[in-house]
Amino acid sequence: FLRIFRLIVTVLEHQSAGNIIEHVIHASAVSYNGGCLLFLGPSGAGKSTTACRLSLCSDFSFIEDDRGVISIRNQKAYFTNRNN
Repeated sequence: FLRIFRLIVTVLEHQSAGNIIEHVIHASAVSYNGGCLLFLGPSGAGKSTTACRLSLCSDFSFIEDDRGVISIRNQKAYFTNRNN
């Protein structure tokens, strides 16, 4: 999944050319070391459980457990929960 996600982000970064592109994705996420870790998979795969357990560690912060938004701005990818 990680290789597929990186490929999608790379394609979107090149296509954005200064435009803002947003896409809703079904994933759980935590922030770590200034970045974001996304957990992709079918329902029941343990995405939310993994994100919740990692968020108990001091280096991780919980972001989302269901759906979030991938935004491409100035050729950089960002992930936020749907409420932001």
